[in-house]
Parts: sequence; C-alpha cells; structure tokens
Amino acid sequence: MSPLVDLAELHDDPKLQRYAAAARRRLVSVLESVDTLPDPRPEPVRVFDLRHAVNRALREAVFVSGRENVMMDLGPYPLPVSGEQFVVERAVTHLVGAVLNHTGHGYARLALETDADTVALTVVSDDCTIPTGEMSRIAASFDGTAEGPRGAASIRLAGGETEVFSPGMNARSGPSGSAFAASWVLARG
Repeated sequence: MSPLVDLAELHDDPKLQRYAAAARRRLVSVLESVDTLPDPRPEPVRVFDLRHAVNRALREAVFVSGRENVMMDLGPYPLPVSGEQFVVERAVTHLVGAVLNHTGHGYARLALETDADTVALTVVSDDCTIPTGEMSRIAASFDGTAEGPRGAASIRLAGGETEVFSPGMNARSGPSGSAFAASWVLARG
C-alpha cells in the first residue's frame, strides 16, 4: 500500500504503529472511494448562438456602466459556435464594460461580422485609452472562449500604444483609441 506504512509497522514503537494503522485506514477509504467514481468522460461540446450571447453581455455592460454610448451591429441571423456560453458572455461583458468606462464623450462601436466559416467580434472606440493592466485582464478573459489553442497573451508597448496578442483575441489601445477583435469558428451541423 505505502512503503512508509509498511516500514512503520516493522518497528516496535507503539506510536509509529498507531500512525501506520491510521494511515492504512485512510488510504483504504481513499482507494475505496476512487473505485466508486464514474469514469471521466469528456464534456460534450455545446453549441450556442454567439449573437444572443453578445447581445446579453452588451445589455449587462450597459446596465452596469450606466453608459449607453454604444452603436451595435449584431446582424439578423443566429451565429452558432461551440464553447461555453457563460465564459463568452463574461469576457464580452468585461470587454464592453471596460471600453465604456474608458470612453470619453464618443461612441463605442460593436459588430459581429461573418465570412464563410468564422465570425469576428470587433469593438472599436476612437475616444478610449485602456490601461495596460486592464488590457491584459481582458485578453485573459478571452482565453478559452473558443475551441482551439489556448495560451498566454503577449503584450507590446510601442509609441504610446499597447498591443495585446493572444489565441483568443487581438487588441490595441492608445491615444488614437482602442480596437479589439476576437473570432470563433462557426459550428456546422
């Protein structure tokens, strides 16, 4: 079972033998409970409407920030993608909320654009500069929103602008404004 338990049982010290007996009981109960666990199965891939998720996140961000200076174009049709809807909604709410909080008197523009097999979310504001730390948190919130590669974001500071590149999104922010883009593969079926 455990070499330490076996070694402790070989000694004449009653204290060590009590510890060994207690350890053996605990190990046996752990092994018995492992046998009763169901076999791990991969989570089924969930397909959800990205348009609906972005719309919900946008409404939440507008409500929380108290700002309504958003122009949006979500398109007329459902956009089925695979992933976790809650994670996407949380990331988009964080992004739009940050853009609204840092936008002056101008407007933030949000759009969903599709091509043959992908859909891209873009958020742009010409009157918005987001701090580097907040940009990194936004990029981290988008990591894992889409099926595919995950990884750390790289941040580049150049000429007063901050650029963030990650598998989940690309972004830039500086004196000329901010722009964010994230993409997902459309689900087929």
